[in-house]
Amino acid sequence: MTTTRGLEGVVATTSSVSSIIDDTLTYAGYNIDDLAENASFEEVVYLLWHRKLPTKVQLEEIKKNLLKMQRFRSRLSIILNLMIFNPFIRWQPFAQLYPFLVYLTAKQM
Repeated sequence: MTTTRGLEGVVATTSSVSSIIDDTLTYAGYNIDDLAENASFEEVVYLLWHRKLPTKVQLEEIKKNLLKMQRFRSRLSIILNLMIFNPFIRWQPFAQLYPFLVYLTAKQM
């Protein structure tokens, strides 16, 4: 009886985004080493979402969108942390907290 260790040769899943060709990991056909050296974070995000590298206009657009999402996430994180870790806020009914949360959100903008 022969045993095989590990998952060598076992296909766990298929992907339309990444592949391994001749021991080289690629994203949408681009060598990951080339992307790591030459592409920005935003370019790689665009590539993963759209399967092609962005034009200059598309790159600027995704940078704006990612910044908006980051700002929203930051404000939401502050509010959730306050609600979880602040004893005063944690035990108040949400209706009473709403004006305070709106104020905090506006203050962060």
